[in-house]
Amino acid sequence: VVRPVESNRVDRQEQLSPGAGRGLHFAGQALSLERHPSVERQQQLVFEAVDFLRGRFQFVGDSPHDIKSGNEAGVITIAALWGPFTRSALEPYKPTYFLDDIKHLPAMLDRITAKKAG
Repeated sequence: VVRPVESNRVDRQEQLSPGAGRGLHFAGQALSLERHPSVERQQQLVFEAVDFLRGRFQFVGDSPHDIKSGNEAGVITIAALWGPFTRSALEPYKPTYFLDDIKHLPAMLDRITAKKAG
């Protein structure tokens, strides 16, 4: 809502930085923002950003709780078998991958990235 202002006050619109409301560049994806988006539009933008990012994260965990949390978040889960839980203890939680040694993590992440690209 635009209201008349007194001569000694600055209109809110003038207080905005030059780029305000023109757009948001987030993680390589441009998301359009209106000056005053509705609550529904704001929620839609958040959900779009979450969906965009979901496929770009991997969660490494060494407990059933870790794997369950990652799966519920919809991200790739990697069961760390150098922790306190055995493979058989983590299998029921259905991690995406199992990893025996942290030194193999960079190579695994490379394979995951290549698989997504291919």
